[in-house]
Amino acid sequence: MWRPCPSGCRGNHRSLDPSWCSKLEGSSAALASVTEHLAGLALAGDPHRMLLHAADYMDLCSTVVIGWMWLLQAAAATEGLAAQPSEPGRAFYEGELCAAQYWVAAELGRVGHLAALCRAGDDSYGRMLPGWFLRLR
Repeated sequence: MWRPCPSGCRGNHRSLDPSWCSKLEGSSAALASVTEHLAGLALAGDPHRMLLHAADYMDLCSTVVIGWMWLLQAAAATEGLAAQPSEPGRAFYEGELCAAQYWVAAELGRVGHLAALCRAGDDSYGRMLPGWFLRLR
C-alpha cells in the first residue's frame, strides 16, 4: 500500500520542521500521479510515449525515495540530539539535520519540474534520427 510519507515523518517526531514533511508529501503525491499517468499510456498501447522521459522519471523516483530516507535520518538525529550526546555525537546529528534540510530545499524542489516533463511527453529528441548528427563537410 502506498503511503504519502514514511512513518515517523509526522506523529512521533513532531520536532521535525513540518514544512519538510509537507514537501515530501507533495513530492510523493506528484510521483504517484505521474506513475498513474504513465501507466495509463502503457495500458492505452503507447509505450513509446510512456518511455520518452524514462530518465526524468527515474530521477523523480530516486529524488523522492532519498527524500524519505533523509527525513527518517532527520527524525533519528532529532532523537539523538534530545539525548544530549557528547560533542562528536552532537556534531554528527547536526550534520545529518543540515544534509536533510539541503535535500528538502534543493532536491525536492526539482520534483515539480521532473513531473511536468514526464507528463508533457515532449518528443523532440524521440523523433531525432542518428543521421541528423553527421557533420556536413
